[in-house]
Amino acid sequence: MLKVFLDDGGVLNDNARRAPQWAALIGPYLAGRYGGEASEWAAANARVAPALWGRLRADTDPHGGWAKFEAQYAALWVRGMFAAVGRTPPPGADLIGVQRAAYEAVIPHVHAAIPGAVQAVKEAYALTGPLFMASGGASWELEGYLASMGEGVRSLFAERLHGADLVDTLKEGAAYHPRVLTDAGVRPQDAVVVDDRADCVSWARAAGARAVLIAPGGTAHANANAVIPHLGALPALLRAWA
Repeated sequence: MLKVFLDDGGVLNDNARRAPQWAALIGPYLAGRYGGEASEWAAANARVAPALWGRLRADTDPHGGWAKFEAQYAALWVRGMFAAVGRTPPPGADLIGVQRAAYEAVIPHVHAAIPGAVQAVKEAYALTGPLFMASGGASWELEGYLASMGEGVRSLFAERLHGADLVDTLKEGAAYHPRVLTDAGVRPQDAVVVDDRADCVSWARAAGARAVLIAPGGTAHANANAVIPHLGALPALLRAWA
């Protein structure tokens, strides 16, 4: 039986819809926890986040592990946010803990499911059984994002949500998908990986999986077994491949 592995942003949830919700939620949380004005923290996030991602892309080893990346991300975000509002982190603060607590407080309140995604997940589950994740984020983030989709979506996925942290491998190279498949206990020939990034589709194919590219314009891709405009088209494809 085929087993489906889904990316999150761009496949299940809309990153463009997440951003303004995140901006509205992070300020009040940080102000309530550490003082100051919510508007100041929100403005800080608007300044810090773009610069942070630019620096990480320049400095991060794509072949490095998740643990190192997480520590670097947390340090840049926490220190950058506090500096931007003229404060310092609590003495001896666990920077990863500070960052994770903020994210865990905000994520469940961000509702950005792509139209039709929930129904597609339900239909895919009926065809293949529990679904899997293949995301570049952390497993605990995925817990929140799936829960925020509502309608029991989380219960349709396997217990372990991959989550680059579960395989200590960034989703930035060919090593990621083989490790996810091995950890999930799924043979490559049984896996169907769905992603909106062409490079990830290529890596999934190289790992021996079938790869489906989400491309709203329907542009063909040499390394994709199929190209579909949105997740709603996946169940029909699974039926054809069954």
